Amino acid sequence: MKPFFLSASLLILTLVFCLWNADTVTRKTQALEEFVSSAQTCAESGDMSGAGKYIDKAYDYWLGEQTYFHIVMQHDALDSAESLFCRLRALGTEVNDEESDDAEFCSDAAELLSQLRLLRELEEISIKNIL
Repeated sequence: MKPFFLSASLLILTLVFCLWNADTVTRKTQALEEFVSSAQTCAESGDMSGAGKYIDKAYDYWLGEQTYFHIVMQHDALDSAESLFCRLRALGTEVNDEESDDAEFCSDAAELLSQLRLLRELEEISIKNIL
């Protein structure tokens, strides 16, 4: 009877960890999405300095969570998000009044938002992630 309870306990512990991890990743990626959405809104209104500040805040948050993300997530998806952050930071620090830079920034921000949603989706408890 002891082996059954030990096995059942380990299974329950694993399930609890998976649920906790999914919730944690969801909260962290949603916080990042808020920063990036604010940056995108600023860029759409022509405030590239404000957009740069929001991206810097998002990147600082990203760096703070980097260790956790690398422990629990696929590195390919994280690398894609990291490269998008670098592109956005470069675009946000350039002081140009060209609309093409605004459009490129907004396009990259939309792609980063999509990548952050993908990161969250990869950690969700769903049938497609189990199978």
